[in-house]
Amino acid sequence: MTETGATEFKKLDPSARSFEANGKKYIVHENLTESGYETMEALRLEMETGSSAGDLVKNIGKAVNSLKSNNVYEASVILYNATSGAERIANKVPHPLLLTLTLFVRPQGSDLTTWNEAEAIEWLNDFNKEGFGITDLFKLADACRMAFAQGFLHSFQTTSNSEAEEAL
Repeated sequence: MTETGATEFKKLDPSARSFEANGKKYIVHENLTESGYETMEALRLEMETGSSAGDLVKNIGKAVNSLKSNNVYEASVILYNATSGAERIANKVPHPLLLTLTLFVRPQGSDLTTWNEAEAIEWLNDFNKEGFGITDLFKLADACRMAFAQGFLHSFQTTSNSEAEEAL
């Protein structure tokens, strides 16, 4: 990096357990608190309802079609979600997947029981100042979510699968 910015993207290994960004050490966690899980679910819902500029255009088209079908309720829900996405874009709030990343990747010594969007944006700014490319950040976010999901699914194993296999 130069004093005025990055001339090349810095690589970030999706299997990293820690890394440096903007002079801080960040730790990659594979677990969440209950409130962290609830936040992750809210961010997932936001991703599913569309929070990008492309999603916004697509949702407005869906709303128009709903209105053509005289389905005012569906159009209202779609437009409410589109407005929420547009507000995030206008306010330059990071994509929900990047915010999800900050549930798992936090500065060393930070309180794992709390999360707020303002701090998360500061952490993402650190990643940006370090020169990490968006592709690597999305890959790390996905790796964190997948590691969490695998641990989550192992918690719900039952004997019904082994009984079904025996029946075959």
